[in-house]
Amino acid sequence: MNEASKGVRFEASVAELLKLSGLEVWPERITGHKKVDLYAEEKHLGTVRRIAVECKAYEAPITQVGLTNIYVNYRPLLDANLVDLVLLVTLNGLAPSAETMLTETRELSHLSYADLQNLVMDFRPYLAAQQHQYDEDGLSQYYMSLRAVDGEDLESQILEWVCGDSERPVAILGGYGVGKTTFARRMAFVLSLRALEDSAERIPILIRLGDISSEQSLEGLLGKHFTATNVVRNYSFDAFMSLNQAGRFVILLDGFDEMKHTLTWDEFRYNFRQLNRLVSQGSRVLLFGRPTAFLNDAEHRHALHGIRSVQGMELREPGWPDYREVHIAPFDRLQVEQFIQKYLDYKRSMAHDTKAKQNLDHARLSLAWRLSERRFADISRRPVQLKMLAEILPQWTGDLDDLTVTLLYDVFIDMIIERDQEKVARRQFTTETRRAFARQVAMFLWQSKREMSLTASDIPLSIVAQFAAPSDDIEAVRRDLVSACFLEKKLGDSLYFPHRSFQEFLVAEELLDTLASEKIGLEQIDAMLSEEVADFMVGMSTAQTLRQLQRGLADYRGTLTWRFARLWITNPAYGDYLLSQLRTTRVPWYPLFLTIAVLKGLATSMSAEDLCEILLQRMEGPNSQYALLCYLCIALLYSDVRDPNFLGAALSDLADTKRYVKVTEAASKRRGRRNANSVSNHHGRTQSSSAVADKNDVEAYRPDPQLEEVLGKVVVMARNRGLELGGTYPVLCKLLRSYCLISDWIDGSTIQNSDLSLPRKVEPSPTNMPGLPLTNTVYKPTTRSRFR
Repeated sequence: MNEASKGVRFEASVAELLKLSGLEVWPERITGHKKVDLYAEEKHLGTVRRIAVECKAYEAPITQVGLTNIYVNYRPLLDANLVDLVLLVTLNGLAPSAETMLTETRELSHLSYADLQNLVMDFRPYLAAQQHQYDEDGLSQYYMSLRAVDGEDLESQILEWVCGDSERPVAILGGYGVGKTTFARRMAFVLSLRALEDSAERIPILIRLGDISSEQSLEGLLGKHFTATNVVRNYSFDAFMSLNQAGRFVILLDGFDEMKHTLTWDEFRYNFRQLNRLVSQGSRVLLFGRPTAFLNDAEHRHALHGIRSVQGMELREPGWPDYREVHIAPFDRLQVEQFIQKYLDYKRSMAHDTKAKQNLDHARLSLAWRLSERRFADISRRPVQLKMLAEILPQWTGDLDDLTVTLLYDVFIDMIIERDQEKVARRQFTTETRRAFARQVAMFLWQSKREMSLTASDIPLSIVAQFAAPSDDIEAVRRDLVSACFLEKKLGDSLYFPHRSFQEFLVAEELLDTLASEKIGLEQIDAMLSEEVADFMVGMSTAQTLRQLQRGLADYRGTLTWRFARLWITNPAYGDYLLSQLRTTRVPWYPLFLTIAVLKGLATSMSAEDLCEILLQRMEGPNSQYALLCYLCIALLYSDVRDPNFLGAALSDLADTKRYVKVTEAASKRRGRRNANSVSNHHGRTQSSSAVADKNDVEAYRPDPQLEEVLGKVVVMARNRGLELGGTYPVLCKLLRSYCLISDWIDGSTIQNSDLSLPRKVEPSPTNMPGLPLTNTVYKPTTRSRFR
């Protein structure tokens, strides 16, 4: 940008700030002999003060010589009583000698651009609060620098962007517990230090998005943040947006994933559109969250890049910003060791007795070699779990091979409750009871779509009453439970979970308990799951858990999400259980789950060929939807089997002439079959119409319409070049989505997913499908396959 255009932009920004401060402003007005940069009038108690504003966007401070020249140039206007004050607004202030001169000149005033902005809205107390928040829980003592997946230091990368010319917003992405919120707090702290030392530096604005539980306008979000959560003098939405456009802020939006789990996609998209209003010329916007907030690639591309798919084409949504994605890397071995050292040093500095300090010294030595073992590689790469390891491992007496992520959370939560309970004089409740209370609170927050914190009085009476005897004082019970239930206390009355992953763990426990007791159905549970809650449920589940869910699964028809379906297929030991259910029941979920388990190599005792043989046998019977599901499972397994004839055999079974359904005569009339001379019964024999009419309940038999609809989409290519099956998948989607299907596989009106390998074309084998026509036609085989 050249000096002239820079000066014009600076004048426009100063004019906007003066207007926001209550002045009337005219740009480049001729006054006397001079065209002043800005002319302003301040009206107060019936008087008007006339101000000539000189704007200087110089890179260096104004010297005494420069200030003298400005004063001399404006002196005639002052002498002629055309203005009452000359206001100099500079980008980089005055030199010391110029400051001295200014104090001796009453008609001349000076404000730096940053000072002028502070007059409009004063962020100095807000900046001090940002520093306090970074120090309050010891984070400043053990914070570890993070790296992006490209190996660069994350803090250096973001500070370079803040000071650079790029206005493209940045999305900081990472899984749970890798340090996103901690990094947001760190950046707010570093940037607030800069802003307090130099008023020209950008002001960090850290906003937690977990507060959002419905469609939220930007006006409402900022209003709550600056008038209730953090009070900023003279806040107004218009002034804030003007300052943002003027390049005064770095806006850190933390936890879009905490917002997502409570919202539909339409609500989530609306909120994203509101947040995107902060992205403008001059802005710096940082967005933090878990990529698992997006259910699929389409949501990811739309939310972060404004790209949406329309009829197979990718289109950019006008005005939607394109976020630069930066992914946080997990800790490497060196970072793990350094974090443990710093964290235990911090804990030692907080210890009050010699014994506790000795234990921590011993812990440092034992952790050094234990964390180098492979079994801790995944656990220790997330800072939140590394802190738990630092607390637990020095006291762990069990087999280290048994220490999983789920068990780590399990033990840590009990340990914290027991530690808090030691401080409570009256111990009415056990650790198990207090943990059950914590689960109820976690579930209440999860279902009521609130953030991770609440006050004791917010906890519903219905929850507290579950733990009280009839003679108990209910408020005394509430106080006792809250005193040691794993919830930590903030300033004031707020209670909160130390990390969102702890809430998710407790929610997972509560949901599994609810499932086993059949208090609510699978569909309701599925709707409440996030990816992380599902992960914890998988870690908690056993074969016994699955047996407890048998009846609920048997009764449920519809779709389940992939994250919920994983409960039945993530453990190789579940293969035998699923197989026994497949052989002994007609519950459609078991062939589907076992198929997925085989495809993922989890049903180790079974091959794809073995399962296809069983599925062909299970297709027999009157339930056409079950048969269609088995056919879909064979199609899913098709790419993993050596013999391609399984799919042809399944089609032959579907086209079996014995598969008929029974209808009443009235239904037959509606289908135009009233005058049929004869119909086939379910044994394949022919009856006369009079014989049918002799029955009290007049019946007819016809081919199953669902099977006909699927088979009607199978095409035999000319010259025996293969079968085209692509047309069957939309029909299967329509017929199975209300019966048994994974919802993530549904793409519009068909079954399609990047993880699926569904055959579109199959070459037939004359040995199991003889007599195929040599022209394009619907495939309706007339003979049974050799697999029958």
